[in-house]
Amino acid sequence: MKKKTVFYLLVVLSTVCAVNANYLLNPGFEDGDGNAIADNWYFAGGNVQRETEIQAGHGEWQLQIGDLESLNWGWGEQTVDFGTDVGGTEFTASAEFKGRIAGAEQIYLNLEFYDAANALISGQDGAELKPTDPDYIEHSWVTRSMTLTAPANTQKIRYRIVGYMGGGTYGDWGVTRADNAVLVPEPASLAVLGLGALLLKRRK
Repeated sequence: MKKKTVFYLLVVLSTVCAVNANYLLNPGFEDGDGNAIADNWYFAGGNVQRETEIQAGHGEWQLQIGDLESLNWGWGEQTVDFGTDVGGTEFTASAEFKGRIAGAEQIYLNLEFYDAANALISGQDGAELKPTDPDYIEHSWVTRSMTLTAPANTQKIRYRIVGYMGGGTYGDWGVTRADNAVLVPEPASLAVLGLGALLLKRRK
């Protein structure tokens, strides 16, 4: 087998292996400074902070979004800069959620796609946990995910965990938590891109 062929096969293999790589930094909120700061994350809106609670599979810290009378929306976000156009690639975003919520309260994911100049191309909400979901049990972890195709010219993805804590019956006792945040490319997308590059090289 020619050295170039071996090289490109290794490229394909490394591409496929990269599928398992989580693009988010500090996905479990373990690194930070007290309750106010989680490294690599930006907190905004209402009552958003890191909260400690040692549980199997969840480390010591999680993201917490609680009720706040004057500002019921809160979120934690992180932007991934790929440095190249990833348009056409499928990405799966997921997280584990739990909470004590009622009424219209919920926690969900929001993905936004940006070009190299930081112009918003599109965005979408999904992967929500609501108190009416069949698998909702108060303070029990569930996993939610959504898969989206990055539009053309996408170079950055903003991953956001959003909590809406208004309109419930628990008042200031309402709370949501998130942990183990993930943003990964779908296997089929990366495998096709890698094999396409190899076939193009062989034709030349």
